[in-house]
Amino acid sequence: MASFTDDVNFLEMFPKNFPHSHDEEPMNLELFVELMVRFYEIGWMRGTGGAMGCIANDKLFISPSALQKERLK
Repeated sequence: MASFTDDVNFLEMFPKNFPHSHDEEPMNLELFVELMVRFYEIGWMRGTGGAMGCIANDKLFISPSALQKERLK
């Protein structure tokens, strides 16, 4: 399986010198879901509107846009 870091289009999405050294906690699926639920609770995301994504090292996390954020597990 190809890695995101080998994809030319992926590499053009952020600068070559993009720092990862300031990450306080490594992103993983559980943390991403926890953040989405928290963003819903504080009103930053509502219901099924929109999606959110992040890049963490060689992984790309994207939330579904048609699913209620408070129901993510």
